[in-house]
Amino acid sequence: MIKNELIECHSKHKLLIPEIKKVEELLTLTNLQIPQYQRPYKWQDYHVLQLIDDLITQGDKPSYRLGTVVLHEDNSDDLSSSHSQLMLVDGQQRTLTILLLLKAYYQSNYINKNHSKSYGLKSKLESVFKCTENFEFTSLISKANIQKNYQTILQEVNKPEFTVKTIEFLLNACEFVVITLSNLSEAFQFFDAQNSRGRDLSPHDLLKAYHLREFSPKEERLKVLTVKDWEDTNSKQLSKLFAIYLYRIKGWANGKSSRYFTKNDIDLFKGVNIDAEDAYPFLRTLQITHLSVDNYNHHPVSKANQHQSNYPFQLDQIIINGRRFFEFVIYYQRFNFLFDNQKLNESFDLTKTTKENLKAMDEYEGRYRTGDKYVRSIFSCLLMYYYDKFGDASLSQAIDKIFVWSYTLRLSYQRLELSSVDNYVLEVNLFESIRKSMRPKDFLYAPLQTLDLSNIKSTKTEMIHAQFEKMGYINAN
Repeated sequence: MIKNELIECHSKHKLLIPEIKKVEELLTLTNLQIPQYQRPYKWQDYHVLQLIDDLITQGDKPSYRLGTVVLHEDNSDDLSSSHSQLMLVDGQQRTLTILLLLKAYYQSNYINKNHSKSYGLKSKLESVFKCTENFEFTSLISKANIQKNYQTILQEVNKPEFTVKTIEFLLNACEFVVITLSNLSEAFQFFDAQNSRGRDLSPHDLLKAYHLREFSPKEERLKVLTVKDWEDTNSKQLSKLFAIYLYRIKGWANGKSSRYFTKNDIDLFKGVNIDAEDAYPFLRTLQITHLSVDNYNHHPVSKANQHQSNYPFQLDQIIINGRRFFEFVIYYQRFNFLFDNQKLNESFDLTKTTKENLKAMDEYEGRYRTGDKYVRSIFSCLLMYYYDKFGDASLSQAIDKIFVWSYTLRLSYQRLELSSVDNYVLEVNLFESIRKSMRPKDFLYAPLQTLDLSNIKSTKTEMIHAQFEKMGYINAN
């Protein structure tokens, strides 16, 4: 448990014992303050709505961890320790949003409607407001975002799914890990350590935390094994799988710019909870497939024959939260062989032209440049998307087409930035073509442009150039 963990403060190597405080306990600290040096409050609608959604969907849990708060115990101005102020160094964004949520609920239920659903809850809220009434904001950015988010929250707390139980869950079951430090520089150094030395979670780790919460209560044993398997996986490989392949394929297939995978993009990999969602018509196919795979795998015949069926994942399908998400990640980790041209040659019966194209990609002089690696990545992404949908059907033709499409960009530029690559994908979007295709020929028969010799700007690409000439994709006139 975190209560018994020791956390090292990097400035003086002090060992700190964090406290676990419920939201009500934190917000009723009489000496809690937001210091003037704090950065502006910048949370946007999607942050607020995600927090509210978490509170509603996790409301049946006995406790729910919201994150870490770092406090600085300020004894300046010769104040005694009994009158010291606790300055909120880290955790301001989430804490202020929670306070706005409590105020909006109070206004909607105890002022505007003039009734008391729970006198005890009303009293708790008023205690919170009394303790935080001295919070002041000088930043115009903070004031604007507070006002905007408050209006958003007012709309949400008046929806039927937001109930008194949601507020009680927030106050009584939601918790913060609280670190209190007496030295300001030490507090800032700890804040930096939290946010830049591995404590700040990567996007795929945030997805892990989200989907672990989405596991069915009946799958606790499987949940433990899933965590172990995830932790045993190379974090850099997971990061690369999401950032270079899964994120960009899903984005480009929908015609969206997809350059860098950040925490703001993780909703792309959140979907539906099969056990909790209403039976909307569009979910029927997912639900039937999900249950059919499980029923087959648990059938005595399949166990006796050791024939286990995998869920039939597709890159552009709706994500199924929880267990299926982790299976989804494992499934696409196995596509690594598509990014190794030697393995492609060994695994499939490819034509001579295709083998020569793959050889040129692996051996041309400029292949190690940053821009060339971007081009190689869009080749791999499109090949992965094609193989995911059509398998090895007409694979040689597909590889040749993807080669021409990808390296037309390389030959056309002297120097390539990721922005140029992203723009090219969206302008000549073969990802959309695959998404709309019902059979391989729908994709393969779409024409590609030929390059005029005068438009070739690249250097150190002679082998690529030669392949284009052999295939008739360079116009010498």
